[in-house]
Amino acid sequence: MNGAFHAGTKDKGLNRIPHTEWLEDLIRENGRMVYTTALKILGSTEDADEVHQEVFLKLSGWTGKRLRNRGVEDWGAFLRVIATRKALDLLRSRNRHASKVKNFPIDELSTFDHGNPAQSASNREYAALLREALCRIKPRDAEVFLLRYVGGLKYEEIAHEASLSTSQIGVILHRTRARLEEILSPNLGDLKAGEIDQPKVIGRTRQ
Repeated sequence: MNGAFHAGTKDKGLNRIPHTEWLEDLIRENGRMVYTTALKILGSTEDADEVHQEVFLKLSGWTGKRLRNRGVEDWGAFLRVIATRKALDLLRSRNRHASKVKNFPIDELSTFDHGNPAQSASNREYAALLREALCRIKPRDAEVFLLRYVGGLKYEEIAHEASLSTSQIGVILHRTRARLEEILSPNLGDLKAGEIDQPKVIGRTRQ
């Protein structure tokens, strides 16, 4: 990870969150996971802090009735989805204001097995290309892809959070890998057909 986890320790935004026991428990139990999820996607500690803040500020505005109606069964999975979604939104926003998303380090970025296109993931150029590619596909497809290969969620967990079937998740992942391969191929000379369909997350995918 780039730098020690510090999201929220001195953040003015998080100080606005009502210090209820419920929310404090959520931050204590899931705060690091939310932060590292955003960091893996964005590669920037500053942006990861921003996502961490937004996730818990959003929850602070929820009423007890809304929380009950939401019926969250797994807060870890639920918060991972929200963090992934907000990180993608921020990534797309950054991409709209820059020719290339290339200023982010890639230390915590999900990569693929050796021999696959992400063997180049040790360099910043590949990280930039992959982040740009994720900005060019459908938001839901990018979200499902990241939840699986960065977040490490099971098909069943993703399906539950996305209100889809596991077979639909499989179809989305297959389609997304094919689309990413299509986008990345012109930029990676050693990319061969089908090489992107065996992703492997490097490092911890569960906090």
